[in-house]
Amino acid sequence: GGHAVLYSSGMATVFAVLHHFNPKRVLIDKGYHVTLKALQMFFHGNTTGQAWLADGVTGTAAGDIYTTKKEERIANFDGELRKGDLVWLETPRNPTCELHDIKAWVKKVREAGAMIVVDSTFASPVLQRPLSMGVDIVMHSCTKFISGHDDILAGVLITPDEKLANELKASRTILGNVPGSLECYLILRSVRTLKMRVERQSQSATKIAAYLSTHPSVSTVWHPSLPSNPDYELCKTQMTGPPGILSVEFKTGEVVQQVLKKVKLFLQATSLGGCMSLIDWRHARDKTQP
Repeated sequence: GGHAVLYSSGMATVFAVLHHFNPKRVLIDKGYHVTLKALQMFFHGNTTGQAWLADGVTGTAAGDIYTTKKEERIANFDGELRKGDLVWLETPRNPTCELHDIKAWVKKVREAGAMIVVDSTFASPVLQRPLSMGVDIVMHSCTKFISGHDDILAGVLITPDEKLANELKASRTILGNVPGSLECYLILRSVRTLKMRVERQSQSATKIAAYLSTHPSVSTVWHPSLPSNPDYELCKTQMTGPPGILSVEFKTGEVVQQVLKKVKLFLQATSLGGCMSLIDWRHARDKTQP
């Protein structure tokens, strides 16, 4: 349990955390690209700020965000955390569902006197409870699984610290990030079916991942339900089930185009967590993606 502060969007929660803690340094892995852009905007006006990534490289100028190679993970970071640093974990990570060991990072953070925030959007509160593992704040984009109906924008920060929650509420009002009454009503509607929806989505994604993992046209399936996945064991201990989303890399772009044309139950759109099954080809808009 904890104290929840609701915001008008998921990205509003990201800025709320940065505004409140005003960290000089942030350690973050690759994940949701808009979160990385938010860090760039935040540090643009903070001449003493730096952002670390998994390889331990620091920015040489305000706003530098260093992307990392696929094989480089935040888990391999061996730099020195300091008091006032902010560790931002996105787990499961967008879009590959890679996991971070939350308990291991909490231990590092506490020893250094730093702070830790977990973006648990891909898990929802049904599959993962970071507060029970000792984090300072859990963040969810309610637009996704918590809403579950693709009809609202909202975000939430949850903390065990009542004083911190009250401070976040106060700044939320001043910054204008208060959610609308209709959005609050729709979220209350959605949480009534949250557990049932997320558990069914988890089961469906697990079955699809198993099927695709043996398909001759597929080169890689990213989903921690697969025994071959490096996060398979961590998923079993850290989560109550694998996420209801998966990423697939096909061997050729031609195969992808055929899949997009032939699927009947999946709509082609960029979102997740809703009651409709969606498929999205990132490469069509971002050529840096596989």
